[in-house]
Amino acid sequence: MKIIGLEEHFMTPELELAQATNALPPEQVGSFFQLFKSRPVQERLLDLGDDRLRQMDLLGLDVMVLSIPAPGVELLAPAPAVALARQANDRLAAAVRAHPDRYAAWAALPTPDPAAAVAELQRAVQELGCCGALINGCTADNKYLDHPDFRPLLALAAQLGCPFTCTRRCRPPPCGRCTTTASAPR
Repeated sequence: MKIIGLEEHFMTPELELAQATNALPPEQVGSFFQLFKSRPVQERLLDLGDDRLRQMDLLGLDVMVLSIPAPGVELLAPAPAVALARQANDRLAAAVRAHPDRYAAWAALPTPDPAAAVAELQRAVQELGCCGALINGCTADNKYLDHPDFRPLLALAAQLGCPFTCTRRCRPPPCGRCTTTASAPR
């Protein structure tokens, strides 16, 4: 039996810088994510090589499904979100190619630009070999996956047969602009 970690995070230096300089309000990020700002944790998040593999062996993990941590690219402006998601996915793909028996990848999607998120999902799954995508909550303008803008993204995921994993990020206070199209089963 293989032991697989499904939400194992990594970070790129560029994404780390973008998140640090984005000055996200605490109510959008949440205090939990301050844990990622300590230097020892940041160093571990940046490592996709021997140290991470040693840690996996110590923990008894056979495979890690790698992804970027919340708040991810979802709260960034569209242009940097697109560039940083592509860059993170390229790094993920390189790590998986280097250690295909130890790593798999959830793609980062630039949801602030829904059309670019569609294109990146297709590229990440079909060209880079990602097994699906991880969504870190809503966009900065409070669009969740139930928003009509994301219907093409969900349709492509269904067509490709790839899953999404969605992490909960601390939701901002109600603003009147949040989508409400999702309904609970009756």
